[in-house]
Amino acid sequence: MHKLRESLMVQRDETPLAGEVQLDGAYVGGSVRPANRAEDRVDRRLVEHQNPDKRCVLVMRESYSVDDLAGRVGGKRTLTFIILHENKTDVGVLAARFIAPGTMISADERDAYDLLHGRYRTQRESIISASIGPRTGGPTTRPNR
Repeated sequence: MHKLRESLMVQRDETPLAGEVQLDGAYVGGSVRPANRAEDRVDRRLVEHQNPDKRCVLVMRESYSVDDLAGRVGGKRTLTFIILHENKTDVGVLAARFIAPGTMISADERDAYDLLHGRYRTQRESIISASIGPRTGGPTTRPNR
């Protein structure tokens, strides 16, 4: 497996992404198993009870443009990075190195992406609306039968 990883890193195209780029982070390795007995359980949301090996995989994905002459759609190139958590410092350093100025960036509303407004064209999507989908406008409770 290490030879596969090494091969991927050697052949990785690290030229700046341009056009349309999506940015997002996913957290991995953060699961802490609860204790069996209820009285021994702790609040796993607190920092002191979380797994220190938890990491964020930050993904930058360049897409084909809508007017691609060959009719290609979807992802063109993807770069991934392992960071401790989504923050302005790491996102700023990685964006400056791997995203060309003037690129259209799509990201969620985390404050880590706020600094991108000055250097890039940005499109933000609400974290909540993206996870629950569009609102129907109807009642949320079922009638009694």
